Amino acid sequence: MEKETVRFLHIPKTAGSTFTDILKRQFINRKYFEFTGNLDKDINNFNKLSPDQKANIGLFIGHAPLTTKIPEADNALLFTFLREPVSRVKSFCQHVAEGKSPYLLELFPPQKFDLDYFL
Repeated sequence: MEKETVRFLHIPKTAGSTFTDILKRQFINRKYFEFTGNLDKDINNFNKLSPDQKANIGLFIGHAPLTTKIPEADNALLFTFLREPVSRVKSFCQHVAEGKSPYLLELFPPQKFDLDYFL
């Protein structure tokens, strides 16, 4: 039986980093491709892989939109985690306010933070 390619769509602030680490251990004998959150860069990196390297990927992980324009990822068996929305937004706001994503801190400075615009 052929192994199916799977994709874990990591939505920020939903325990995805921990689960990604678990997947890497569980799929230790399979190659994986990890999305970084920068789709243009990710597509470029994927396109640099040889056909054999692409064919050997059994797991796609990381931050990316639902549709990536990478057929191997877009056609993989997809799963994700969802989190209670208010709790997730509060956690994400705290993440930004603590400066854990500097580019978001620039977009949403705490002094001028507008929750409606953010959402």
